[in-house]
Amino acid sequence: YYHHLPRHHNMLLRFASIAPIFLIGIGTSSAANCGGVFYHPCIGETDKRYDPNVSADLKDIDPIWGQYAGHWHCTVNDFDGNTQPAKTNYVPADAEARASHSNRPYVLTDTPAFMKVAVDGTRLTINELRIYAPPSAEFCAGTPDDMHTNIMDDGECGTNGWAEGGDLVRTSTHNKDEYAVTAASTGIFTIGSDGHDEEGQEDEGHHEEGHDDEGHNHLRKLRNEAHLRRALLRTVRQDRHLQDHHGHGDGHGGGGGVEHPIHGAEGILFSADSSSGDSLVYSIKSFSQDYSTFVMRSGSFDLLQGVETRTSQYICKRAPQVNFEAALAKAYDDANVTPATRDATNFVAKGCVSDCPSEEEICETDPSCSVSPYQEPPASVKGGAIAGITIACVIVIAAAMFAFFSYRMGQKEKRMKEQEKRNKVRFCNAIAKHIDVRSALTADQLVAEFQNVNMSNDGKISKAELKEFLDTGKLGEINDKDFETLWSVVDVNGSGDVDFLEFCTYLGNCHEVYEDMEHHTKTRRESEILVAHNLSKRNLNVDD
Repeated sequence: YYHHLPRHHNMLLRFASIAPIFLIGIGTSSAANCGGVFYHPCIGETDKRYDPNVSADLKDIDPIWGQYAGHWHCTVNDFDGNTQPAKTNYVPADAEARASHSNRPYVLTDTPAFMKVAVDGTRLTINELRIYAPPSAEFCAGTPDDMHTNIMDDGECGTNGWAEGGDLVRTSTHNKDEYAVTAASTGIFTIGSDGHDEEGQEDEGHHEEGHDDEGHNHLRKLRNEAHLRRALLRTVRQDRHLQDHHGHGDGHGGGGGVEHPIHGAEGILFSADSSSGDSLVYSIKSFSQDYSTFVMRSGSFDLLQGVETRTSQYICKRAPQVNFEAALAKAYDDANVTPATRDATNFVAKGCVSDCPSEEEICETDPSCSVSPYQEPPASVKGGAIAGITIACVIVIAAAMFAFFSYRMGQKEKRMKEQEKRNKVRFCNAIAKHIDVRSALTADQLVAEFQNVNMSNDGKISKAELKEFLDTGKLGEINDKDFETLWSVVDVNGSGDVDFLEFCTYLGNCHEVYEDMEHHTKTRRESEILVAHNLSKRNLNVDD
């Protein structure tokens, strides 16, 4: 019916027909629509984990990660749980047991260490190498038992030093917070390899050389600063929980761990890596104001006793890469490290100290190559919005239906009037057989015609009498539908008979009907003459 309706009715009805589809579309929309006019806010508006526009890159999370990156030339001193210099000790003769043992048969003071730190997007990669000087002749003069040895590789005690190191990869997480979690670790970063093994400690031949004053002073500073000690105690417990959540074992035997800046202590990084039992390996790095140096304290922390069992102190200075590589080569030479150990540990040449972690390992935690568990759920429509839309649509639909039915009723009324007019024409034509209806009828004419129809002469025209009268008219029989319509109009009071008053009321304006017909006929005749005239002129032009 649309094309038959008036323009405004047409638009209303069309909108009403699509309104349910509009509502269904809103209710089944995807998560990409969250935060719109009709939908609840996206979770990402208040929770950065769900916001894809929030970066997970470490440098974006905290600038300290970028400052940490670079080449660092360090000096390391090891201490026991009583803050005394660590001793040079024998190691197991068995190669496998020796590799995981914490004792070292070398000088453990002023050990050169080389650290390369790379921060690339979501990843923090650390390659660290320590180069130990050969032990003293006094230590080498001792004779270990059959279960122990005084050398780590195929070198000679007192002649060759040794090098060991490891690789550590930490990544940010899909939480996009300050924590970098351990993705993979090798060598000295594998939990247990650098912790102090209290069994098998021997006093014979241990090397005790003095520590520089700068190191002692900074070490005491780190131990005595109250906010750092509180942060240590608080964070080791917090990180123990985080390790359970973020950490995982890897192919290199490493455990879970985290590293992060300490709030309220500018230029300080803290790391904690889980170990066996109730101990935890930690480190605290304190950077200078210009980030050209840092001092790091690392060690094992007994969570039950709240004490440290072993510590190492690093004093590191940033070095240009050329100087860094030259210093590394010199350290190898100074310690007279065997060629085999040098080739096996030179991360400058081979990229990693040990076997480089695989991409598959790293991607277990790296948000740049794993799918975030924090995905926006499907959008949910606001209750008030959907209610308002529903009410509006109901109003529009109701208005459209009202307009549509008003139009239909108007059309029906129009058809009834046209039908009534046709019936009146037919009735007046039947009357015209006896009298002239071109002018208003007189009372005598109305009485005479009433008697013509009222063949029973009972003063009332029955339905059958009127039907018979009309069927004998000039236009032939009238169909039942038209007659019923005519009868309902003529029988004003619905009595079933038409009295003289009702007859006069209906028939009194027959001359008006005649005038309308005559005007219509005249107008039609004039139009036909005009068309014929124009057609004749056109034909004449063609003939010329």
